[in-house]
Amino acid sequence: GGNSHAGGMLHTGAFPRGQFVPHVVIISLDVDGNLGELIEATPLGSKASSVTCVKFSPSAEFCLLGYGVRENAQPIVEHNYHPVSAVYRVSGGMKHIVTMLSGEDDVNIATFHPESGHGFVYGTKQGRVRVLSPCPWNYYYD
Repeated sequence: GGNSHAGGMLHTGAFPRGQFVPHVVIISLDVDGNLGELIEATPLGSKASSVTCVKFSPSAEFCLLGYGVRENAQPIVEHNYHPVSAVYRVSGGMKHIVTMLSGEDDVNIATFHPESGHGFVYGTKQGRVRVLSPCPWNYYYD
């Protein structure tokens, strides 16, 4: 056994005419008992069709979603800004922490720094790399 878990998207919550509410979910991967058991879940709403990646932080306390732009996507604020990434707290109930917006980026992949507390990075379909961190990542190189 173990406390293994995985994140992903789940379409659940049936609506009339076969519509579903997409969720980010955490499920158990414990093959000795609770395999497939739903541990945590939170609905994504209208942003779900744009999710390009789902990653856990090194501590598995947070979950990072990267969003790509879709042609039919509507900006959520003026000036054509759209979501590029969102962070959710996993432990103690799946809770949305923050959504980052951009008017330029279309996220291809996003991931946390391998050390807790050092932020995350995302790569764009336009060829850019964005680092969001409370401290510079180049401290390894003097």
